[in-house]
Amino acid sequence: MTIEPVQRDDYDKALDIIFRTTGSRRVFPSAKPGSLIPLLNSKRCNLYWVRKPDRIMAAGLAIHHPGRVAMIFHSRCLEPGGITALCRLLDKLSRLALSQGAAVVEVLITDPTQPEVQAFRLAGYIHLAHLIFMSRTLENLTRQPRDTCFLPHEGRLEWSRFTLGDEERLARILTETFVDSLDCPAIHGMRRIEDVIEGYKASGIFRPDSWWLPRLRGNDLGCILINESAVDERTAEIVYLGVIPPWRKKGIARAMLKQSFAYMHRRGIKKISLAVDSGNAPALALYHQEGFRPINHQDVFITNAAMR
Repeated sequence: MTIEPVQRDDYDKALDIIFRTTGSRRVFPSAKPGSLIPLLNSKRCNLYWVRKPDRIMAAGLAIHHPGRVAMIFHSRCLEPGGITALCRLLDKLSRLALSQGAAVVEVLITDPTQPEVQAFRLAGYIHLAHLIFMSRTLENLTRQPRDTCFLPHEGRLEWSRFTLGDEERLARILTETFVDSLDCPAIHGMRRIEDVIEGYKASGIFRPDSWWLPRLRGNDLGCILINESAVDERTAEIVYLGVIPPWRKKGIARAMLKQSFAYMHRRGIKKISLAVDSGNAPALALYHQEGFRPINHQDVFITNAAMR
């Protein structure tokens, strides 16, 4: 059994092996494997496979994303005999990605088998979260606030939009919202906050006017960051929503959702989506109450240099 980089003439074959068996379409939701060839030629990714003399045992693709994150897509391990091949493949791709500048390597997979989970662990990965993907339409909204929202017992929120001079303020807000967060808590601190922000900006189409940093009586409360889809101009995604600890359980998150719904609806967005850690019960309850419904789920496994 040997592991080796896939040569140019075999790109299509390797990509077909990966995307024929995997359930993940999140990064390239409408892409055919052949459309990834230009990306491979740009050297933003590594394509490897594990071979025996008579067949391909496994194939995998590691793609570098802004924010020092690499994501791995791999062929599925459908039987116990494939554990060794998948483990060697994940280990090779992870080490390469980390040596090339990634701070975190992620694998998103739908309904992992027990052999796959074992391969992840042997390759130095931990289970980060079971993500639930949710969406809701923005049609037929009830009357929503346009620029302000009055919270009972708290006062009137000031709706401040992110500007390109707000990086330090946003970094501080994000750092505070990560404290005691229930959303993928194990990943906090693995990347610099500047990398986290860069990653958020690169998730979809970044528009500063869709990133809100609300204030109350001069105090920052948290943030909600929404990007438009790069695939469908009528949809958008909440890439992050967080509230600073002293302001939690006061209706701030709900107010941010309602403000964002109204603004995106006025801009012609028809549907909005998000991903939430299944362990974050308060967030799940809020999203259900605000009309979001589950559409998919995936497990996330991660590794970094300290785990190797």
